[in-house]
Amino acid sequence: MKQINGLRFIVGNGCNYNCFYCHHEGYFDNKNFKINEENLKKIYDFTRNYNITHISITGGEPFAYWDNTKKILSQFNSEFYIKTLNSNISLIDRYIDELQKLNPIEFHINLSSLNEKAHEKIIGGKYLSHVLNNLELLKNTNHKICLNIPVINGINLHELRDLYYYSKSRGFIPRFLVLMPITDELNKNVATIETIIEEFGGGSIISKYSYGLYKAKTELGIIDITKCLCDDMECEICKANTYMHLTPNLDIKYCMKMDDLVKINFENEETIEKSFDEANKRLELIKR
Repeated sequence: MKQINGLRFIVGNGCNYNCFYCHHEGYFDNKNFKINEENLKKIYDFTRNYNITHISITGGEPFAYWDNTKKILSQFNSEFYIKTLNSNISLIDRYIDELQKLNPIEFHINLSSLNEKAHEKIIGGKYLSHVLNNLELLKNTNHKICLNIPVINGINLHELRDLYYYSKSRGFIPRFLVLMPITDELNKNVATIETIIEEFGGGSIISKYSYGLYKAKTELGIIDITKCLCDDMECEICKANTYMHLTPNLDIKYCMKMDDLVKINFENEETIEKSFDEANKRLELIKR
């Protein structure tokens, strides 16, 4: 079987935010599936047997699906795994005591502005003060915090330095996101990598990593910028760094630009492996 570098669990599609740029991780099934614990345990055994160490959790908003999120975090709560969790953390104060008991997780947290009106305009609700309070709660745990900062022309572009200094002063990692222009209207708001670098006094890309992570050297220092591989249709890079997405029903979504799914046959370890093999075969056949 081709090596799978990680599994990314989509725990649900709903979110309490209404960000106008959201592409829903390419998953639009609104059914509220509850993850099957027995099958999740079989996925866990599969990752141990095939040395799959990277586990990621996304949504929607994972803490809006705490039952599913908790099952995954509990099942993979081992130092064997490198875990990331994508969230807006507006709901985590409800679960902070449980999170404190878990092995370290790298949180990738959406924070688009430090200005109340700008933040509300971007995410469609009044959450900023609560999110900032929750960031302070999370800062006092053993978890790592990365701030994912979507860069939007005409709304928060001028704030990038403030967001950078805010992150650095609290020990967070700031990461600036180039948005995927899913509509013609959104395309007007998308800031390029070059635009972001210019806001930091100019500079240049010094390295690029899998999944569209760039390091740029600027007058202010080294900054992280991410751009989704799907935006430039860098399919070959994606294939070489295969993360398999799993829906809440534990089906394999091998490409975020396609609706096709591979259903896992959970009969035994061999049938699970064959299911992932089939997903890899379909991924390899994609031509862009």
